[in-house]
Amino acid sequence: MHETRAPSGELQLAELPARADADAAPFWATVCEEPDGVRVLMRGELDVATDWWADLVLTVACRRQGTLVVDLRELRFMGCSSVPLLLEASRRAAAQGRRLIVLTRPGSVHRTLRLLGLEERLGVLDLPAARLRTT
Repeated sequence: MHETRAPSGELQLAELPARADADAAPFWATVCEEPDGVRVLMRGELDVATDWWADLVLTVACRRQGTLVVDLRELRFMGCSSVPLLLEASRRAAAQGRRLIVLTRPGSVHRTLRLLGLEERLGVLDLPAARLRTT
C-alpha cells in the first residue's frame, strides 16, 4: 500500500486505477486523522473490482483511535459486494468500543443502505454538507 502525508497531515492513499478498461471510473481513498478520530473518504466507484482496496483502507483506519467516519458522499456507485466491508468495519469498531458513522448524500448509495435496513446499524447520516460533529 502506498501512503503519503499531505501538507495538512492527512494520510493519503494513492489513486487506484482499479480496472483495466479505460472507460472505468477510478477509485480513490484518503484516511484523514481528526482530533476525535479518523475519517475515510472514498471517491469514484466501489464494487467487486475495488473492494479489496476499500478493505485495505478500512483496515488501516480501524487501527486508529476514536470515532471512525466512513465518508461515501463522493462515491458515484457502490455495489452490493461492498456492503460486507462496511459491516466488518462496524464490527471492528464495536469490538474496540468505538463509534462508526457512515456519511452518504441523497442518491443510490444511501438508498442501497436504506433498502438493506442498515441505516441504524451502520450509523448512516445523509449529509450533503461537509460538516459533522463526531462527539
